[in-house]
Amino acid sequence: MEEMIGYCGYNCHLHAARSKDPNTRQKLVDGWRKYFGHENYTVENVQCDGCLSDGRIADKMCKTRPYAKKKVWRIVHSAMNFLAIK
Repeated sequence: MEEMIGYCGYNCHLHAARSKDPNTRQKLVDGWRKYFGHENYTVENVQCDGCLSDGRIADKMCKTRPYAKKKVWRIVHSAMNFLAIK
């Protein structure tokens, strides 16, 4: 699996939600239910392509991703404007 680091610094490529094995994802779902009370996650909806992608996202409750995506866009936009001025 390709190495991927999320906005928060997490090693996404090590996350069980990126596994193609449903048994591995079931262990993740069971853990999230037990420790965090997340009852809405299932093996089917916990699949993740990584928060840097525009694909499936496992943790829909993540507060970092939306903020980081907005912030990154502002940084890129500012850099493009700066380069256009030069």
